[in-house]
Amino acid sequence: MVEEIDRVLEEINPVNDSDKISLVIQRFILAEKFRSSQVDKWDKFYQYYRNYRNPKDYPWLSNLFVPVAYTVIESLLPKLISAIFAPKFVFQILPREKNDIEQAKIVEELLRYQFDQMDVYRKFYNWFKQALIYGTSILKVFWRFEICERTVTEPSYVFGLKVGSRPVTKTIIEYDGPDIEVVDLYDFFIDPRATTIKDAKWCIHRIWRDYDYLVEKQKQGYYKNIEKIKPGVGELRDIMKSVRATVTGLPTGIVETDKYKVELLEYWEDNKVITIAQRSVIIRDEDKNPFWHGRKPFIDIKDIEMPHEFYGIGEIEPIESLINERNELRNQAMDNLKTIVNKILIANRNADIDFDRLEEQNRPGGVILTDDMNALKYLEPTNIVADLYNQDAMLVKDIQDATAMAEWTIGTTPRRTETATAVMQIQQSAATRFTLKLFNFVKSGVAELVRMMIALNQQFLDKKKTVRILGDKGFEFKEISAEDISGNYDLIPNVGIMEVGKEIERQQLLLLANNPLFTLPNVNIEEFQKAILEKFDIKDVDRFIKPMEVVKAEQQREAMTQSMIEQTVKATKRQRQASGLPSIAGLPGVPVPRE
Repeated sequence: MVEEIDRVLEEINPVNDSDKISLVIQRFILAEKFRSSQVDKWDKFYQYYRNYRNPKDYPWLSNLFVPVAYTVIESLLPKLISAIFAPKFVFQILPREKNDIEQAKIVEELLRYQFDQMDVYRKFYNWFKQALIYGTSILKVFWRFEICERTVTEPSYVFGLKVGSRPVTKTIIEYDGPDIEVVDLYDFFIDPRATTIKDAKWCIHRIWRDYDYLVEKQKQGYYKNIEKIKPGVGELRDIMKSVRATVTGLPTGIVETDKYKVELLEYWEDNKVITIAQRSVIIRDEDKNPFWHGRKPFIDIKDIEMPHEFYGIGEIEPIESLINERNELRNQAMDNLKTIVNKILIANRNADIDFDRLEEQNRPGGVILTDDMNALKYLEPTNIVADLYNQDAMLVKDIQDATAMAEWTIGTTPRRTETATAVMQIQQSAATRFTLKLFNFVKSGVAELVRMMIALNQQFLDKKKTVRILGDKGFEFKEISAEDISGNYDLIPNVGIMEVGKEIERQQLLLLANNPLFTLPNVNIEEFQKAILEKFDIKDVDRFIKPMEVVKAEQQREAMTQSMIEQTVKATKRQRQASGLPSIAGLPGVPVPRE
């Protein structure tokens, strides 16, 4: 394998189309072979996440699947997404030069607007989820220009007077801006020597397109030689990934629409891009990078990064054996329960027993006919359910230790009770690990995306763009041109990385509120209450907390009022008693009703 890599990766500068196709195909096959062991892992991880066990492997046994992988992924993903999409923009854009201060503000507003236009919430959701499941995730960044024909209603005029309206078909710009696409990990192939996309000599993105789409792109000048392509899957590998199709029940064979599909191998180097259709026709060939930033338009993030390796480790891989063991224990427990409820019968082979009827009637309330009462008896199974569930509890702890996903951190009811201090320590440890994961995603992934978007805007924003800017008083529209965003900028993470442990700090303050220390007279309770409210992001704390002087004055007034009421009641009671009037229920002077 090493010799093959060295042979294919040696410096080659093909000149004609045939040599270029040969080079790309060779490198594609090499990368596919190199990552084959990774694909086997991805297939298993997908099954673990989808809680899939092949029923054919367990035809007579229980086939339960405990959703451990699903729980871990779906507990981490909301935390990552909520931290990224905080009220503030993901990054604070800072100028490197004094004269770029206003431009930095414009860049931040433009990026905020484009994030909304690109539907980044959904795409980040899939980008991060792919990394959590498989360990690695790829994002493609490009400039998208789409035009379409739309029928609109326009007013009709005669001699300058409006006389009605009429439908008009117009060619309009549907989208003109940066865009992102989450690349299916199964369709991404990379230089085996690479540890990141940046240091990779080359990478290949396999794409499936409809033939009509390619024809339209050729009209726009994006592709060439489309008429030479013969669409259809043919001998190429099926579009659907076989494991996904098996789990989801989708068709695994070729379907009717596949005859219009075309496989594209998009080969990228930092200074070159070649696209080959159906592994036989070059439809794009550029000897220089079409983007000014001069890089391959892909960004990789890794859940758990391994030094000197391209593919990372996801959340499922470290607990794979624990998932299998827990599934086996749970299914053994279920099988044991079934044998206890539906006991196995031992029958005398020489007795007069109708075994066909025996099989039909061996159910709760069923009748079994025999002339020999000793011919049948139940096989009493050993009840090991309790032992199996005890072992399951140990496995749960092992999984929690490996993933830092204890009950207190995922919002489920704990199996065991812990002191408040112990709970906080567990949450702090989990928050530390989560913060590192979030910081890695932000610095290695989201920051690279923002830098690429800035470069793309500086290159392709060839005319003024009207941007909607949201503010405290609503929104306004502002025109932005390429000149307004020129310059170099620094990115400061503004995604709430320091906010991750804020919930723990809130709980700590609330616990301190019950500490005897804060009942001492020298403690400034007012300031402590303000600190708690500020941790809950309540800015105008004075609306909720009265100054201690006001509280004390009100308490004194209430005490004086209560004292005056008590004195008045006592005086009235003495007067009524002195007058000799009877009373009821201790209320002086209330006459007793007559019979």
